[in-house]
Amino acid sequence: MSEHPEPSAVRELILLDGGFHWFTHDFPHPLARWHHHPEIEIHLLTASSGTALIGSTATVFTPGSLFLVGANLPHNWVSVLSEGQTVPRRDIAVHIAQNFFRDLATLAPDLTELAEFIDRGRQGFVFSGATAHAGADLLRTMPATRGTERFLTLLELVSILAHAPDGECTLIDPEGGAALSDDDDMLYTAALDYMLTHLREPLRLSDLAAHLALSESSVSRLLTRATTCGFTHTLNRLRLIEACRLLRTTDSPVSEICYASGFTSLSNFNRRFREYAGVTPRTYRRSFTLAGA
Repeated sequence: MSEHPEPSAVRELILLDGGFHWFTHDFPHPLARWHHHPEIEIHLLTASSGTALIGSTATVFTPGSLFLVGANLPHNWVSVLSEGQTVPRRDIAVHIAQNFFRDLATLAPDLTELAEFIDRGRQGFVFSGATAHAGADLLRTMPATRGTERFLTLLELVSILAHAPDGECTLIDPEGGAALSDDDDMLYTAALDYMLTHLREPLRLSDLAAHLALSESSVSRLLTRATTCGFTHTLNRLRLIEACRLLRTTDSPVSEICYASGFTSLSNFNRRFREYAGVTPRTYRRSFTLAGA
């Protein structure tokens, strides 16, 4: 992987024009780092694939993935790139002031449902299917608009996301994540960074503890606080996410993907993948092939 989260979640300061702000940037880019901010973020990945790190969770992203990230929820999207590779305009996003829709709803009660949707998204949503396609189209057209037209485009965008069918809107962290201290947040981010960097290697709790200069029991407690599970489960989940990414974006045989994602036994990989995804690796790949993903 070409980039991993910074050692701590950096607070990002964003200047808002009229309560919301649209922007785009390449990858790598200074904005593409582990960070958080008090604004709501709607974020489209236009190209490349990799791992979405949001709060205490991790999932796959591919071109067209669309996310809503709640206020102060740490996040980063880590693309898998070759050395020196860049992705032009990988990210298109809009930041919305935290109380923007609540304030609007006091003036226009019909907007209350949008304010409530934003509130429900505190721990983040990921969108798929027709909802993601429609949202992506609106995000791409927003820079060509001004004033009232841009405001109405934002309303349409949030309305589309708020009315997404159940199958096209998934809460990223249903448990709400863990409230970590600043020190623990920094350590957890460093732990994720190390595990992502060394996914394909034999990795033990003692290796991670040595890297963080902590005891093994301290690292285990840290991961349990952050993710409600320990080292082995967290590592296996990151490896399974990488396997999902490879199944969706490459033609490599399942046996190669097993080892490329860090597993050492094909039977163990198949068993854990089925527990995680509910289907076999081949069925998972075929479902995306049939869907044209």
